[in-house]
Amino acid sequence: GVRLVGSEMCIRDRPGSESPLPINADQKWVDESSLAYIMNESDNYALEEALQIRESKDECEVIVISLGPVRIQKVIREALAKGADRAIHIQMDTTSEVDPLSTAAHFVNVLKEENFDLVFSGLQSDDIGMGQTGVLIGELMNMATASLAVKTEVGDGYIKVKRELEAGWFQWVKLSLPASISIQSGLNTPRYQSLKGIMGAKKKEVTVFQSQNMDKKQNVENVFVPKTSKETELIEADLNTTVDRIVEILKSEVKVFAELQTNGTVTLKVGDKVVAEGKTPGSMQDMPLDGLGVGVDSNGAVGRYPADKLFEGTVRKLSLKILK
Repeated sequence: GVRLVGSEMCIRDRPGSESPLPINADQKWVDESSLAYIMNESDNYALEEALQIRESKDECEVIVISLGPVRIQKVIREALAKGADRAIHIQMDTTSEVDPLSTAAHFVNVLKEENFDLVFSGLQSDDIGMGQTGVLIGELMNMATASLAVKTEVGDGYIKVKRELEAGWFQWVKLSLPASISIQSGLNTPRYQSLKGIMGAKKKEVTVFQSQNMDKKQNVENVFVPKTSKETELIEADLNTTVDRIVEILKSEVKVFAELQTNGTVTLKVGDKVVAEGKTPGSMQDMPLDGLGVGVDSNGAVGRYPADKLFEGTVRKLSLKILK
């Protein structure tokens, strides 16, 4: 039969979406003591896919493997309650652990001692989002590898994987076993824990290994909240005041510069980037009722001008289309 082994990504924990993310004083990582951890989303789908394949095959076993501190026992037990047969916990402090090569190497050390046909992993973690662990496990163990899996079909000695590509395209690939597959979220409907499963999980085997020292190829230099000078301004005024304020912002803050071509075409630029384009009509049509319109003078200055100025030749009215 097919013996399924889930990699660490199958039951990785990550901070809940409602958890605050306070940064440590040294700005090297977040304060994990104040976070509430849950099972990583794509790992939940990977676990469900492994369980469904086991239920359709004879003599199959699903083993969950996780790398992390003692707290990860919570999601290990959740995976066992959902139906995994046993678990392996590689115990280590994963604070600021962001090197996917080092992470994959920890799992490979354990996987070498297991007899398996498939390694399922979530596509990526919801916190770090490297998306490399499953691929690196396959590479380090010289196995066939596929990522972005949205459907699987297991046969005798092979697995067919439907991969999600760009622009609505998909690709079917056939891989010989053993293989490492990274699972995309949404390919199935993960099951809930049953009361019977929760009680049964307490009796299932969880083997704990101490992690080995690994050379890290990358580290976190600094964690910070991005600073921005952009602010949203709500203009609550009449039409003329509103337009005057928008023009002022374009001139003084966004620093829009207009270029008027001899054929009447006008382009608005922020630096070297063209952000809008249009033409300067040569008649009084489409003028607002107050007789003022947005225009550009011969020096490229944008402003609001009366009708006589807009069509005397030194200032041209703008009719613009914003470029996306």
